[in-house]
Amino acid sequence: MLLKKISVRGFRNFNEFDAEFRPGINIIAGKNGAGKTNLLEAVFVISTSTSPRTSSNLEMLNNGEGYYFLGAQVSKCGQNCGISAAYSRGSGFEVKINGNQVNRKELLETFPVVMFSPEDIEVLKGTPAGLRKVFNINIAQVYNSYIEDLIKYGKLLRGRNEILKSRDAGARGGELKAWTTTMLKHAERICAKREQYVSLANSIIAEEVGQTGLKKEITISYSKSKYDPDASTERDVERGYTTWGPHRDRFDFYYGGRPVRAYASRGEIRTVSFIYRMATMSMINEVTGLQPLVLLDDIFSELDMEKRKIISARIKNMQSLVTQTEIPGELKNNLSQVMTI
Repeated sequence: MLLKKISVRGFRNFNEFDAEFRPGINIIAGKNGAGKTNLLEAVFVISTSTSPRTSSNLEMLNNGEGYYFLGAQVSKCGQNCGISAAYSRGSGFEVKINGNQVNRKELLETFPVVMFSPEDIEVLKGTPAGLRKVFNINIAQVYNSYIEDLIKYGKLLRGRNEILKSRDAGARGGELKAWTTTMLKHAERICAKREQYVSLANSIIAEEVGQTGLKKEITISYSKSKYDPDASTERDVERGYTTWGPHRDRFDFYYGGRPVRAYASRGEIRTVSFIYRMATMSMINEVTGLQPLVLLDDIFSELDMEKRKIISARIKNMQSLVTQTEIPGELKNNLSQVMTI
């Protein structure tokens, strides 16, 4: 898979911006505040229909603009296609491939990306919801059917919560049971895919740990929230929202057997994030057969010499977009182009 061109309109600090990319390593250089990270965010939004930095489309609008437009020309398996992601205050967000509106499943299976960012540290140390968002995207990139169940579950969850918020929720037991039965079917499939993904991820992470010579193991745990037909429904009616389900499940990273969120230092979190992103690249390629586009947002200054060498060797024969204020020495002999913004 190859990103050939991107067009950005009304997004973050860009009024109008166009760029072409080549196979291999593309350096995006520029001073701090020039918009390097914003450009990678635009690519991520085109690929996943969501931002790695915010859940609000309004935050991504250029000051004073009522809309943004992101367009990309992509070559997949030798065939060219055009992808666009657009948002306006009036009509909301939509994604199209070759001019036809598509759902997230079709988008995610067309244009996979993996992003390395210093903000990964905050995600791993942050809330369970933030980490769920990361895993939901990655699982959908590996297992395309996952996103369909996730979307359907989300709609059912909102409907069930509307009933629970009503004053007569306690008297609508039959209606609640019907919503719950359908939700449970999708929840079961979501949880099965999450378990399958975590199992695969842990095996590939173990390989990555072995190749990098780390002394401590890195693992992911997945904990499902529990549902009890009587107790859960009673609690839900009392609180006015659904207290169980995949939206309450928890993912956790462990480093050397200790939970990262509670005990890891910033340096250890950086290591865990680095290994997980490397494993994600491998998983997407292994399961889908596609080589993801790699986005590296100013991470070379965050990595030690050994990890810089590892990631440089890994992306040498892949397409990548690398933002840096200065060109890393490890990449100088393998560059496809340097672009300054």
